[in-house]
Amino acid sequence: MREDYSRILIRATNWVGDAVMCLPALAAIRSRFPKAHISILARPWVADLYERGPFADEVLLLNAGIWKTARRMRALHFDCAILLQNAFAAALIAWLAGIPRRIGYNRDGRGFLLTDAIAVPRDGETPRHERFYYLELLRRAGIIEGVPSSGAIELPGAVVRENAARENAARENGARKFAELGLPQRVVGVSPGAAFGGAKRF
Repeated sequence: MREDYSRILIRATNWVGDAVMCLPALAAIRSRFPKAHISILARPWVADLYERGPFADEVLLLNAGIWKTARRMRALHFDCAILLQNAFAAALIAWLAGIPRRIGYNRDGRGFLLTDAIAVPRDGETPRHERFYYLELLRRAGIIEGVPSSGAIELPGAVVRENAARENAARENGARKFAELGLPQRVVGVSPGAAFGGAKRF
């Protein structure tokens, strides 16, 4: 893909775990299109996570139905949509919005709505960690040349943005609550299970 887009819409994933897994892909898109205006369309309950990173110029809340959302997106005149979310509705919104280039995995019967219907990786074609699922979409679409062997997933700049005071307050409240419960200063949380994908347990 040699095109340079000026306005890119990224349909973000819906859940916090998936959102964390797609952060390397968001960073790759930002790196590939440094001058583009990038908007992330996200559900309200996960939007804050995307807002904390340097990946986009704005985060648009997905808090309405398909038709209303599509009209809203049409008015913003995007020239490319990258669908990290796999649902049929994500492709339908991009199609109804008249976005000329629509890139996403060919699944959930939505291939005919996409200009770039990318084949879903088969077992063993990508490393097992879920982040590679999103990076592979970009590679197969020609957005990146190869899948980077990213290490730890990070959210750069999260603490230094304008909501640093709120984050500090949350940290202090958490420490106070632990003290009230008689817990030690260092607490480790482990969540050994995950819905919809064993890769999230690695």
